[in-house]
Amino acid sequence: KREARKRSLMATLLLSQGVPMILGGDELSRTHQGNNNTYCQDNELTWYDWDLDERKQRFLEFTRQVLAFRRAHPTFRRRHFLKGAPEEEAEALWVHPEGRSMNEDDWGSGGRASLGLLLPGGRLREHDEQGGQIDDDTFLLLFNNADEPHGFTLPPVPDRGEGDAPTEADSGGRENASPNVWRGQPPFAADLPEGDVPADETVKLPPHDLTVLRAR
Repeated sequence: KREARKRSLMATLLLSQGVPMILGGDELSRTHQGNNNTYCQDNELTWYDWDLDERKQRFLEFTRQVLAFRRAHPTFRRRHFLKGAPEEEAEALWVHPEGRSMNEDDWGSGGRASLGLLLPGGRLREHDEQGGQIDDDTFLLLFNNADEPHGFTLPPVPDRGEGDAPTEADSGGRENASPNVWRGQPPFAADLPEGDVPADETVKLPPHDLTVLRAR
């Protein structure tokens, strides 16, 4: 359980907007044992242990994979703050485990342990050095902070350029509709079914997990 939490926290940090602030050694599973004032400690609390066991090697490799994923996708390296645009134009949409947009009542209910974040790749408002529009894939991040597995219904995939938000309506039959399927994105989807997963299907999120899917 501790290793799962470490992976989820590291991935959440590295996929957040802005510059990731990592303390040296975090990628090696270095710990200060809860001491937040170790500047004067010249002992095991602050020393680096370069003799990594298998568990630490796995976490280091996971961190490398997440960093490579971040570098490959401008969605996670925006140079502008999100605008808070209306839902049909929003650059980020919060998703309820039922597969619909979160509403005010949902945010006000206590005890929520899971939610999703939909990032449409065609709404970045980012430009390259020549002034061209930067696009990316569309991603869905699913968070589960519960001690038990949690079901999550996948929302419809928004059509690129049409600004469709995740609603309870199906996208089938719309002109220029995107394929309404998702696919788990390594290294964040070890427990998902292999291959394409249709929208409206319910997947199981492991405890204390961050799962990432890419629209097909």
